[in-house]
Amino acid sequence: MDAIFRIGDVAEILRERVLSGMKADRIVLDPPRDGCGAGVLEGVAALRPERIVYISCNPATQARDVRYLTGCGYRLDLIQPLDMFPQTGHIEVIASLTR
Repeated sequence: MDAIFRIGDVAEILRERVLSGMKADRIVLDPPRDGCGAGVLEGVAALRPERIVYISCNPATQARDVRYLTGCGYRLDLIQPLDMFPQTGHIEVIASLTR
């Protein structure tokens, strides 16, 4: 299995990959606090990976994005909060979705 690493605008790279016919088995998302943009979510859904792992520092935007992905045929299998910053109000949340 190969891994591909690219630097650039995620939505643009995903669009290029979809147009080239690329397939993905798994995608890991770790967006900024404001979540994934619409272009990113559309690109991920168009690639149709079997599994998506979504890491987030903002449960509200993660919930919004997971709702979009479940509307695209994904099922939320697991969601796990992690208190990586004790004595602060910040948590990381890992979600696993499958198609």
